[in-house]
Amino acid sequence: MNEINAKQSERKIHLPYLDGIRGIAAFFVLLYHLMYQIQGYETEWSNLLNKLLRYGFLGVPVFIVLSGYCLMLPVVRSRNGYISGTIVCILPMH
Repeated sequence: MNEINAKQSERKIHLPYLDGIRGIAAFFVLLYHLMYQIQGYETEWSNLLNKLLRYGFLGVPVFIVLSGYCLMLPVVRSRNGYISGTIVCILPMH
């Protein structure tokens, strides 16, 4: 029973919904930059894009925070606080 629990805890976690949120945040930033490229052309679409993407700059911190969370999951789940196979695991701690 212990071996099964150990194997489950060593299994990698993949949270697809976080990848989706990161993708939406990146796309939001892309559209935000696109909004400034088409700003000289006043059409219904550019006005709608301007209203929707007023806070598009917030996509960058959302993307960075979620990426950091995804990168830290293996470290938090490890028993010693390190990712196995890295140089930090090999060095002795004093």
